[in-house]
Amino acid sequence: MGVRFSAAFQIGSTAPYALAALEEIHRTAVFTALESAGAYIQLMKQVSGGSAPWASREISNQLQCRLLQLMAAVLAVIAPITQRDMKPGRSARMVREVQKFIAEHIADGITVEDVAASLGRRSRQLNWICRSQSGKTRNQLIGAEKINYIKELIGTSSLSFVEIASMSVFSSEYALNRFFKYAEGYTLGQHRRLATLS
Repeated sequence: MGVRFSAAFQIGSTAPYALAALEEIHRTAVFTALESAGAYIQLMKQVSGGSAPWASREISNQLQCRLLQLMAAVLAVIAPITQRDMKPGRSARMVREVQKFIAEHIADGITVEDVAASLGRRSRQLNWICRSQSGKTRNQLIGAEKINYIKELIGTSSLSFVEIASMSVFSSEYALNRFFKYAEGYTLGQHRRLATLS
């Protein structure tokens, strides 16, 4: 049983953001090093030879992760252009303050109430401002920052998942892995393997 995976892009726009995205696609290398390509080829040989039935799922996961990395790189180019859609004024400044507070205190196990208290606002009011300005609730902003923090710990350290769970204020490695898999679609172990391939 094999896995079929294909992707196609067709962009017929000459808008600056579309052209910038296309340039980023051309610049982004899906296989960042020769050994990465070799690892994929080896897995594909194992699948086709029937010697490793688990490998087809692994290939599919790795290809999906590579496409997500490619899309993240493309969206990073587009994001500054679409930031102008954010409404100017006090609300936009408040959302930036919320994001700054979350980033500075992500390892402290902050809650939505902590964020509201730090800015002297009611919880519901601040949630409405965040949602109207960024399209995300405070919980979603905290979750996204926590994912970035976990990815940074996995990519820049040799800490065990138990240590990372403790540092990111999870009750157990299981709770951390469940949170990560729900948010990203793959496990901590798969992310660590991908990080070592990159």
